[in-house]
Amino acid sequence: MRLSVATSLLPLAFTIVGAQPASASDLRMLETTEEETLDGESCLADVIGRWKAANTTNRFFLESFIANNSIADGSGSNAYAVAKDACKDIMVQHDKKAEAHCLAQKEEGIDWSSGKFWDLSIIAYQTGSEGGGFLQADYKLGSILSMWDRPAGFFDISTAEVDTNMCFRDCYTSIGKGCDSIKMAPWWVDGAPQISAQEYCDVKVGPLDVGYWKLSACAAQALAPSMSTFNSTKEEIVAAFEKVVESHKACNAETCKSSDADTESSKDEDEGKSSGCNRGLAFSVILASATIVASFLSR
Repeated sequence: MRLSVATSLLPLAFTIVGAQPASASDLRMLETTEEETLDGESCLADVIGRWKAANTTNRFFLESFIANNSIADGSGSNAYAVAKDACKDIMVQHDKKAEAHCLAQKEEGIDWSSGKFWDLSIIAYQTGSEGGGFLQADYKLGSILSMWDRPAGFFDISTAEVDTNMCFRDCYTSIGKGCDSIKMAPWWVDGAPQISAQEYCDVKVGPLDVGYWKLSACAAQALAPSMSTFNSTKEEIVAAFEKVVESHKACNAETCKSSDADTESSKDEDEGKSSGCNRGLAFSVILASATIVASFLSR
């Protein structure tokens, strides 16, 4: 009865607020409970908790690096703190994608995760854990910076180190050649379980990889020197990482052809923000009206 009452009030609600009729995705938003919203957070928190409890060498290395590494510019600033402050919004977005990835595995019943894959594929790790350090932005930023830390103490990278055509999808699925440069790295180990193209889409790992490269580009913007010892300018280094962001968006979109591809334009995002208030008000009217009518009918 309550559902039918709420549905019958839809025209009234939209007339009141002057909003556009709800789309199918809008209507599904009504069914999302607070418990469902938090489920992704608890899923990721559980994985991170188990990874920390395993006391891996990787965890202690990253935590020590995060706490102690400084920028060799005489300021004594903690490089990680500088990058985290500059990239905090991107880190929040990254972890939302990690939560969606974690939750999708449960919903789809697929025993595969990005964290497990990279834990098995990097020779220095192979801990057999769920690879929580590869999922949470706090640790992932530390991992990114540790790869740029040279013996002299400079966060120094070269555009030659960035394969702008790479795509992690091809590491997971062997669909294309976007993983060839990674598999040639001295730290790479073959043997991690592969997934199908459909599973790649189902577990929502593509948007998480886009988030990783966005974080890399942001950290480079915050820390890369104006001119590296490799004769790459800061602008060139950042631009190289931004190209990798685009290559991951493209290969994800090509495979999944869905909104999860993280290829929405800023225009779409802006339009979504401007229409969000109208939708939110419409839903508030619907729910309030349904409650009032249901209360009346139950008397």
